[in-house]
Formats: sequence, structure tokens, C-alpha cells
Amino acid sequence: MGETANQEKCCEIVVRILEKITHSKRTNESSPDKEDRNNKATELHVELNKNSYWIEHTQIEPYENALRSNSKFSKIHDELEKQKFANVPSHASVQISFSHKLYEVSDREVGQFARKSALWINSILPRSEDLGDHKFFEDSTIIDEIELKVLITTKGLGGSMLFSRFPPMNLEISRLTRTKRAFTEKSKKFSAFTASKDKSVLVLEFNDIALSEPNLIINKIEQVYQAKNINRNEAPILDEVFLIDSDEDRWMVWHVIHDQKLCSKRREPIPKTWYQ
Repeated sequence: MGETANQEKCCEIVVRILEKITHSKRTNESSPDKEDRNNKATELHVELNKNSYWIEHTQIEPYENALRSNSKFSKIHDELEKQKFANVPSHASVQISFSHKLYEVSDREVGQFARKSALWINSILPRSEDLGDHKFFEDSTIIDEIELKVLITTKGLGGSMLFSRFPPMNLEISRLTRTKRAFTEKSKKFSAFTASKDKSVLVLEFNDIALSEPNLIINKIEQVYQAKNINRNEAPILDEVFLIDSDEDRWMVWHVIHDQKLCSKRREPIPKTWYQ
């Protein structure tokens, strides 16, 4: 979790939506944490209808080190694109899945790891030639302590090879833990400087659709909101919570909590006309 290149854009989108909801224009806009780096203030403050809104952004991960795993997968994928692979049979499709622990591969080892992976994949492909209708072949191996899985099937796009990652076994438990942490850490930050009538606004950003399907994140926000075993002095209910998918091809927003209550339409994306 942390600051991203999309932080300002995410916060701006949320302010525009709040302007729409409150039927007012922002005033007294400021960026407290930029103005005083020694003061752990929020990233953005605006006034709407004479109410102060303190806005804090964080990127939410589905599991520990997910952002590092995403980055390393992208680099390894680029290297795999440079490798030569045996032809995939026209009647079969191949899916190669890498462990989420890809973040353990150092940058200087990325090229070597990709080459080793390609050698193993090429050793597997000939076995798919005997696949009949509706059959599949699967195998796995360990390369430099990273698990790889291959699934070759007659279903899907014939002649295709796809690369992906597979998550940790405890993904949903981890997702809940990360969501709780986001609420707890940001709630402490809000409580340090917001007055009783001020509004706290948490903006949760994600962009890994493969492991962060929005409804699953919303489920975890609901669990945190409804939990009875959370110390509300440490993690009080926030006034507003937004979830943003910042993938450049999507950019979608969900309003999950409004006025300290779960929104009835929290699973429906907010119309883009509200913030574009």
C-alpha cells in the first residue's frame, strides 16, 4: 500500500464526485502533506457546503508484496516475449502460470529466469500433440525456487500461449488483512487532525484485475465495516470510502461507504459522466 503515480488523479475524481453529491463547488483546496512534510496530514483537503473533507489515498494490495510481484511479472513477461518457443499445436492452447513469489527474482536474474522458463516450456510442448478433443495436459516445475505451472488444453484459442500468475493459497484471508490494515492506518491519520464535524474520505486504488476483482475487495470492505472485533477507537467507521480501478483501459469508480453507511449501489460503478 502507498503512494502511486495515480494518486492525484484518483483524489481529483473523488472530489468531482463529492461535488456532484453535495451539489456544491470545492473551496479552500489544499494539499496538507505537501505543505508540511513533517506533519503527517492527509493528501488533500477541500471544503464543500462549508464542511471540511480530508481525503487520503492508498493503493490496496490483494496480498503482501503484490505490487512487487506485478512489477517483476511485467519484466519477466517482456523477456519471455524475446524467447523462441516451439510452435503450439493449432488445436491446443497453452497457459503458463508463475507463482506470486516472482518478486523474489532479482532484476539482474530476470533474463536468466526467462530463458530457463522458456527451455522448460519448450520441453513440455511436444507432449500436447497427442491431445484429443476435450482433453488436457498439465505439469509443474520449480525454477530458481519459483513454481511454474503449465496447462495445455484443446479449449480456448487454438495455437495461443498465455502467461499469468497464480496467487497464494490464502488469498482471501490476505486480502481481508490488507483491507483491515488500510482502514486502521488511515483512520489513525484522520483522527490526528479532523474535528468532529469534519468528513474523512478514504480512496482505495487497485489496478491488478487478475487478482483484485472489485466485488472481492468490496466484500472485504463490508467485513471490516461490519466487524465487531475491531477496536473502533483505532479504526472508526469512515465517512466516505471509494474504490478505484486505475487500469488505463478501464478507470472505474465505486462508492462503497457514504455518510458512514454502506451504499446500496456499492457494486455498481459510478457513471463516468460524474467525474470525466
